[in-house]
Amino acid sequence: MLENGYYVLTTNDENGERSVYLGPEVVWLGPRETIMSQPGMCPVLSGEEFMIVSDELKGTKKTITGPIMFQPEAYDQLAPIQKAINLAKNQYVKIKNAEGLIRVERGQAKVILQPLEEVLGPDGEAIRGEPSQGVRDASNIDVHNAVLVRDTSSGTLQLYTIESPRFYDQVQGMAGDLAAIFVPDSYEEIVNNIKKTVLEEYHEAVVKDKNGQFIFKSGKNADERSFFLEPFNEFVTQEWSTDLKKEHKRGQLDSKWLFDLRPAYMNYEFNCRTVDNVELIVDVSFYWQITNTQKMIRKMTDTPCDICTHARSKIIQSVSRITLMEFLKKFNQIIRDGAGVADNKQQTIEAINRKERAARGEEDEDEGNNMTSALGDGEGGEEDQDDQWAKEHATKYVDTWYVERGVELLSVEVLQFSCSNPETDKTLQAIIKETADRLKKQEFQKGENEMALSKLKGEIEQEKLNKDLIELKKSHLKTEAKIEGEGVAAFIEGVSGREHMDRLHRRKPLLEREIDQLEASQASLAEDDLEYIQGAAKLEDLKLEQQLLVDLDIKNADERYNQEHVQKEEALHIYAMLRKLDSVRMLSASGAGMYITPNDVNLTVGQLYPAVRDAAKNPAPAIPSGAGGSSMANDTWHD
Repeated sequence: MLENGYYVLTTNDENGERSVYLGPEVVWLGPRETIMSQPGMCPVLSGEEFMIVSDELKGTKKTITGPIMFQPEAYDQLAPIQKAINLAKNQYVKIKNAEGLIRVERGQAKVILQPLEEVLGPDGEAIRGEPSQGVRDASNIDVHNAVLVRDTSSGTLQLYTIESPRFYDQVQGMAGDLAAIFVPDSYEEIVNNIKKTVLEEYHEAVVKDKNGQFIFKSGKNADERSFFLEPFNEFVTQEWSTDLKKEHKRGQLDSKWLFDLRPAYMNYEFNCRTVDNVELIVDVSFYWQITNTQKMIRKMTDTPCDICTHARSKIIQSVSRITLMEFLKKFNQIIRDGAGVADNKQQTIEAINRKERAARGEEDEDEGNNMTSALGDGEGGEEDQDDQWAKEHATKYVDTWYVERGVELLSVEVLQFSCSNPETDKTLQAIIKETADRLKKQEFQKGENEMALSKLKGEIEQEKLNKDLIELKKSHLKTEAKIEGEGVAAFIEGVSGREHMDRLHRRKPLLEREIDQLEASQASLAEDDLEYIQGAAKLEDLKLEQQLLVDLDIKNADERYNQEHVQKEEALHIYAMLRKLDSVRMLSASGAGMYITPNDVNLTVGQLYPAVRDAAKNPAPAIPSGAGGSSMANDTWHD
């Protein structure tokens, strides 16, 4: 008895025919029928599954897709159930049929394989496992990304960018940055995703095309600043040494394809020997930059190594002509001049031009004589040290090695140096220590001198400030005296009344001059002019004031005034007497006790002016004065 969803296969041994019984059913076998296998469950396929069924009798195959419960027939051969291939929008899969034709299914879709179809992997071989293993992601294309594609049917390479006509339909109507998804055709394979090379203003790169020609790209040029690497093109690279001794050893190299034109530092260590056979280990720092990438690429393979090797050769030649003590005195200058630092670019350029003319056979005899004179003829005995250094300083400008190779050595500084022989190095360290101690003592004495000088300067500044203070005090005293004098003058003028008369005397000539000027200006104006009318009114006022002065008769008024008022001498005498009275009041109001005589205060009784006293006949007795007032002894006064 078969339950629902089960089936069983039987065969007739008389004629060999097969039969299938599907449940639910009670199966009664015939006399010649036998069961081929145990009852099996009918395959149940979901909506995401499919199965390939082969007909053994006819030799055909068919695809059964879900959702379904498949009931097999007598000669059906069931393959394993497979998952359908679900593709996202940015995915695709390549499928090859029985005839060898390849098609591309791109997302968004559900792909179900047909009989005799197989999924191809990235290597072009069929996937033996799950078909979903052959799903590949599409390439994103935008302004900074492209794709290099090979056509397997013809073998050609093609670079697709966002500007290619193939993406016109995808980018049409887009706003802002353009972007698209690249899905290869049936016989296209993505070789590589290419990113756009974007150069900074200080970067340069060299590209070698399919014919081996160099293409130089510079960040300074807007047309060359950004680009995609074309098919069969590649960047030209150099293997630069990174170790301290620049020996171009494997594992200590840095691959460079992007060349930075900014100045850079690099350290270098080498050995050299002085004329007195002392071997030195020198560690220097080179400050250099690339000036011409074309020359550098064509003439050097390891730029740092080549620069250091050339500089070392020149430095060794310079050091080999001096002693250790001479090296200690001016090692930086020796190393810098020996390396060929280009202090004078113009002379370097002239030397290059001269060298090129010499190579063409165009250099004249005068130029050769001038060069000989500049370098010295070397005859006439041994040169002194200064002349020798002057010659070396002049000859360093004609070292055109760096410029010819597109680099420039800006400066060379000695970081440290030592002797390779330990015993000699001890002596060298002792010399350096002695020099350092001497410099230390010099700096200490210099500090003491500076402190003494600072103290002296402080005292000088203090005296200057004292001088300014004294001058300021004197200025204040002068100001107080001036103010006091002005007060006295005002008092005298007020008592004598001369100020008003002096003002009248000064006003009269000024008034006459002002009337004359105003009449002269009125003569050039029209009578209906506003300025003339205003001037006439003012002129009338001035004449009225002049008439008043005439009526006043200043001269007679002055004589009457002198008869009626106090003279200046009398006013001054009154002021002095009032000040003495103030002094007496201050003394009487104070707590001090003192004895005074009439002569001391020039004091009399009953009269405003003191009488002349006969001091010989009537001497003045002392007058005691206390805190509450004063008393005077009897005395004889004469009128």
